[in-house]
Amino acid sequence: MEGKVFPSPAAAEVLKKGFVEARLHTDRSGSPYEDQFALQKRMTKTVALPTYAVVDPSDPEVALRVRSGYIAPEAFAAFLEGR
Repeated sequence: MEGKVFPSPAAAEVLKKGFVEARLHTDRSGSPYEDQFALQKRMTKTVALPTYAVVDPSDPEVALRVRSGYIAPEAFAAFLEGR
């Protein structure tokens, strides 16, 4: 995703509109990964990797939209915009 989807014209255009990227690395053991894993489960209700969430800017504990797995660039742009 980082190499092909995020920089694609479709996704990059939407991402430039005010999204802030944050990553949780949850595929390792030990602290802080266990805390990040717990946060992913709480916010997204899934442990799937990769999982993407659009988070409410007024409450960073609330995921407005969640999607897991590979997403094609156009579908990822639609997900970001809530379409």
